[in-house]
Amino acid sequence: MREARHLLNEISKQLEEAGCASPRLDANLLLQMALQTEERILMHHDVSLSPDQDAHLRTLIQQRQAGCPVSRLRGWREFYGLTFVINDATLDPRPDSECLVEAVLRSDVDHEAPLQIVDFGTGSGCLLLSLLHHRPQWHGFGIDISPEALAIAQQNAVAHQLQNRAHFLQSDWDGSLADETQFDVIISNPPYIAEADRGALAPDVVNYDPETALFAGEDGLADYRKLMPILARRLSPQGRAFLEIGQHQETDVVALARKASLALRHQHCDLSGTIRCLEFTRGSDFA
Repeated sequence: MREARHLLNEISKQLEEAGCASPRLDANLLLQMALQTEERILMHHDVSLSPDQDAHLRTLIQQRQAGCPVSRLRGWREFYGLTFVINDATLDPRPDSECLVEAVLRSDVDHEAPLQIVDFGTGSGCLLLSLLHHRPQWHGFGIDISPEALAIAQQNAVAHQLQNRAHFLQSDWDGSLADETQFDVIISNPPYIAEADRGALAPDVVNYDPETALFAGEDGLADYRKLMPILARRLSPQGRAFLEIGQHQETDVVALARKASLALRHQHCDLSGTIRCLEFTRGSDFA
C-alpha cells in the first residue's frame, strides 16, 4: 500500500526525464490503466497494486518513455465529445480535425433535411460519426482502403448506436460507389504531409500513425490531386465538400480545386488560427 502522491511523483519524474510533454497527466492515466479504473487517482488516497498490476504499470511506463502515445496505450481517443476506439490502421484523432466537424455543423447546408454524406479515408470513423451523432436526419458512408480501419469504424458506429445510418465500404477513394452516386456533403482528411517533412514530425506521430494516412508524395499534394476530380463528380449540385489541409497548403489546394471546377466557399481556422479546413462547392467563382 502506497500513497498515490508518492507513486505519481515517481512516475511523473520518469516520464519527464524521457521528454514527455505532460508527465503529471500521463502518470495519472497510466496508473488508471494499470488499476483498470476510469476514475482519476486522488493524491491523498492510498494505492495498492497487485504483482500483475505492478508489472503492467512498469510496462506502460516503458512504452510511454519510448514515445508511444497514451491514446495508443489505452486504445481509444476522445474526439468532439465522443470516445473512439483506434488501432494501428487508423490515425489517432487530434483536436485540429475537430475544425472540420465544426465547419460542417456551422455551414449553410440544410441541417434538418435527410442529407447523404460520405467520408473519404474514414479511418476510425471519427469525422463521419461525430457528424451523424449531431445530425440525426443524416445518413453516411465511410470509405477506406484498409479493412482493419473499417472494422474499427464499424465498431465505433455500433458503440454510438449509429450503425443504421453509417455504412462502410472498402476501396481506394470512390471505387466502391455506383457511377451515378452523389452526396450533399463530402468530407475528407486525406494524407497531406510531404515526404521531405518526415524528419520534422513528432515521434508519437511518425512512429505510431500509419504511413499511408500521413504521407502524400514529395509535396504533400498527391492525394488532393486524386481527390479533386472525385469531389467534382460526386458532389451534388448544391452540395458542399470539406477538406482538412496542412499548414500553408491552402493556396496549392485551392489551385487544384480550380482545375476541377470547384469553387472555394470558406476557409476555416483551427484554435491556433491556422487555416485547417477548406469548404468547396461546384462552380468556378472563388471566395
